[in-house]
Amino acid sequence: MTTAIAIYGAVLATTSTLLGVWYFLYSGPRLQAEANVLPAADADGHPIDDDWSIVFRVWNTGRAEVTVNITSILIHHDERTTGLLVGNGDWEGPDVPARIQGHSAESWWIEKFDLQYIVREPFKCAKLSIALEVGGKREIEVPVSDGWHRRNKRPFILQPAHETT
Repeated sequence: MTTAIAIYGAVLATTSTLLGVWYFLYSGPRLQAEANVLPAADADGHPIDDDWSIVFRVWNTGRAEVTVNITSILIHHDERTTGLLVGNGDWEGPDVPARIQGHSAESWWIEKFDLQYIVREPFKCAKLSIALEVGGKREIEVPVSDGWHRRNKRPFILQPAHETT
């Protein structure tokens, strides 16, 4: 009887250990991403009307590391999409593609982002998002918070759309 209990305990302990190792190895990265548009400011902190700053953060809350690459900023305007390809010179922050370790985060930002200069045609409103390539094979689109912008009465001034009436 004691031999059967010992064998049962050994099998149970081995199975538990193998399941724990399997869970650890296959609990891959878990990403969360957030992008915000903020009014750009000069050196004294005064807002610059026609420029915006984009702040982009990616958190890896999983255990495994992952490679991420910012491929473009997508501008959806008047039923069209304009893609602005980006590279390491466009963003401040770590070089892309970047390796994000488990339980860590990285941030990037682009200063003085002038939407009107990029689109170069009249539009009623625009929505921004960032195309993020994950692991070299999957591309996701991260919407920019407060990303809907409308033209104000003055030309080239964009305001968050939630201020519209």
